[in-house]
Amino acid sequence: DNSHNARALEMKTLGLHVEDTTQAGGALLDVSVRHRGTGRQFYVEVKNDSKGKTTPLAQKFIDENPEACRVIRSQADVLALWNELQR
Repeated sequence: DNSHNARALEMKTLGLHVEDTTQAGGALLDVSVRHRGTGRQFYVEVKNDSKGKTTPLAQKFIDENPEACRVIRSQADVLALWNELQR
């Protein structure tokens, strides 16, 4: 996705640990994100906008792990994720 690098940079700027997992060949979502203070972690799928769709494999992963997955489409979503991780 075109916004992948921008969203990852926004997450890193907030102090989150971001691991790119795109090399997993679709078995995981785009990135693993962990809050350094709380240790809370999510798998994150990055989409360009509200029209971006997840692949069937990514959707299967989300459906099987809904409590551990988030979809990020905007900077506002990144901030919401950050707030959720720091609780």
